[in-house]
Amino acid sequence: MAVSRLYLASVLLLFVHVRAGGVLKGVKACEDCTRTCQNGPNGDCAYLFTAPKIDPALQCPAEVNVYTQGQVDELDYRFASYREKVEEQSAYILRRHENYLERESKLLEIDRQLREQQRNYYKTIVSLQRRESELQAQKGDLMNEIYRLRTELEELRNQGCNATSEEYDYTEVLYKSLLFYEAQRSGNLTDENRVAWRGDSALDDKGDKGEDLSGGYYDAGDHLKLGHPAAYAAVTLAWGFIEYREAYDISGQVKYMLDCLRWFADFFIKCHTAENEFYVQVGDILPDHQYWGPPEDMTMARPAYFVNETNPGSDCVGGTAAAMAAMAVAFKDYDPDYSDILIREAKSLFRFADTYRGIYSNSVAQASVYESRGYKDELVFAALWIYHATEEQSYLDYALDMYSELPQGRPYAYGWDEKLAGVRVLLWKFVKHEPSESKTRAFIDNWLPGKRLSYSPQGMVFRDSWGPLRYSSATAFIALLAADYGIKTDEYREWAKGQIGYILGDTGRSYVCGYGVNPPLKPHHRAGSCTYSRPRCGWGQYGFNSPDPNPNILYGALVGGPDLNDVFKDDRKDYAQGEVALDFNAGFQSAIAGLLQLQMKGIYPFK
Repeated sequence: MAVSRLYLASVLLLFVHVRAGGVLKGVKACEDCTRTCQNGPNGDCAYLFTAPKIDPALQCPAEVNVYTQGQVDELDYRFASYREKVEEQSAYILRRHENYLERESKLLEIDRQLREQQRNYYKTIVSLQRRESELQAQKGDLMNEIYRLRTELEELRNQGCNATSEEYDYTEVLYKSLLFYEAQRSGNLTDENRVAWRGDSALDDKGDKGEDLSGGYYDAGDHLKLGHPAAYAAVTLAWGFIEYREAYDISGQVKYMLDCLRWFADFFIKCHTAENEFYVQVGDILPDHQYWGPPEDMTMARPAYFVNETNPGSDCVGGTAAAMAAMAVAFKDYDPDYSDILIREAKSLFRFADTYRGIYSNSVAQASVYESRGYKDELVFAALWIYHATEEQSYLDYALDMYSELPQGRPYAYGWDEKLAGVRVLLWKFVKHEPSESKTRAFIDNWLPGKRLSYSPQGMVFRDSWGPLRYSSATAFIALLAADYGIKTDEYREWAKGQIGYILGDTGRSYVCGYGVNPPLKPHHRAGSCTYSRPRCGWGQYGFNSPDPNPNILYGALVGGPDLNDVFKDDRKDYAQGEVALDFNAGFQSAIAGLLQLQMKGIYPFK
């Protein structure tokens, strides 16, 4: 830029002399210019003027000989042209310089911000490290307090100080049961995750063709994702929410319940990878059960298995269709667009299940964890729920026609493999189907004291040695529904209240982790028994075989429960009594919601 200005000054100085005296004589050029004198045509001394070139592109003449006025005029024109070009170049260089200064200023500001963020980051790290040390110290104190309180509670129990079923905080139980489902989540957890000791896991779960199968829920204390029991859990939870929404509302749990259901539904949508293809399982039982540790640290292969037209699974697919329709009803008043999506999914899954019939565990050899015995009850159940969601008569007609093909006796229970009790309750609700009413009555009566099933000395109805409380609580939910629909209302409510009371502490201990008197401390649950502060967590003394309570409290989880003599071993090695599972809590949570709604309204049996 300085050279450009110097050149312009030289040219202008030359121009001044030419305009003043015609032929150049005695011109004082700038230092960067040179002059030589030679004889002109008239004997005058003409000057050879040489100016420096600023830019070769300007094609500035190196020498100018001036003799006549015409030459002066030509030089005048050429100087004006060169001056214009030089000014343009000067302006361009000035603009570039200003842009450079502006960018330099921005870079300096970014550098300042980065340095500030770095300082804040280091401060946060130091603060977190300090907080971690404080929490570790508090954890030690809390563990000591737990031991002390447990000893005191055992002494009180020995003295005969038992709780009564009249005073339980069902709101707290509902809240904690939803926390259990959060603790079972797989995949990329949201920022709203309330279980601090859980993180993202199994993000690479994929189908045979690379389909994204992340998300969903781990079935139990292991890390398998199993469609059949998950569908049962989803439909039962949704059913309880639909019938007892006021309980969820008054307890402030509507948002968390909808989040819980959406986590189920979103995963089921991922599993429906083609019109007639549905993934029913992620993970293999053998490698999964050989691993004892948190899901965040899993490294084993996790294959996925699907059913299709040639290898059908009407039970799992039909059960999922029922769940999607029930969840569509649950979301209808909160997210109508999402509800519509679930209805479309439910109809599509139902068509698949009905058109290509078969038992999923016959089609998928690896599905031995939850072997199914039939599928017609799931098809009828799905049709009834789609009818509930859409009011389309064809689905109700299907259910009524298909009902005659179902077993006519009493089902073993209401659970992941048997939906018949649920089918009959819905048929009675929708159309006052007389056969369903009488058979519902017969089913529940069979669970009452003095009937076919055994009772423990302290009052638990005993259906099976593996997880007896899941059966009693699921039947309590069915009994509450039947009572609401006018079947033996007082008697069934009283019985349901008693069975839930047994679970919550009537015998002097609770069977719900993190709730009530003397709750289970060592449930059979890998993630609950392991933390990052115990890096050697595994099958040894820091994990499976640890004599200590689980370091992470699995709030709200219902354990399997005691034996027929009310004997319960709080031992994570005993999976029959200490296991937890999605299906265990489903009927239990919905029964809790039903009792809370009765309590809230001041309805019998809460006098």
